[in-house]
Amino acid sequence: MNMIYRIIASSYFYISLLALIIIILEIYSAELAYENIGAIYSEIMYGVIFLNIIPILFLIFKKRLVAFLLILSIGLYIIPNQLLLAKKLILLKEEAANIVNYAYMKRIEAGDFPENISDYKFTYPKLSEDVYYQKSDTNDFEVIYHVGTKNTMHFYRHSIGPNWYYNND
Repeated sequence: MNMIYRIIASSYFYISLLALIIIILEIYSAELAYENIGAIYSEIMYGVIFLNIIPILFLIFKKRLVAFLLILSIGLYIIPNQLLLAKKLILLKEEAANIVNYAYMKRIEAGDFPENISDYKFTYPKLSEDVYYQKSDTNDFEVIYHVGTKNTMHFYRHSIGPNWYYNND
């Protein structure tokens, strides 16, 4: 413990550099939260990021260990969950795009979009609960997926064009 204290207390530069890196990662995580969980949660995360002013004040008043532990705590609260959700977002985007391609292939083969995707083989079966397919009528279907919460959704609808859309909160 004494050695750890000496390393942390040895230089403001290293703690300041670490703080900067963690705060940048926190801001990136707050931006990811907009896609993963929604606008309200993203704004809450920015409020939590603002709490970094407290450890910065501790750093100014030469309480380096306290500053380090607070910065680390705030970073550990924000960063890991959003990085895990970002990975899930990437995989869900791929799976949803595959389902859209599947629907178009079935339309080419059979002349109509499939009623359901029960014949579709998921690339990532664990994500099957987060992706929904619905055929609206003979010329329309939609694919919806949720990442961190059911309150936000990413969706594709054949009738409104070739783009993916996002609806938050």
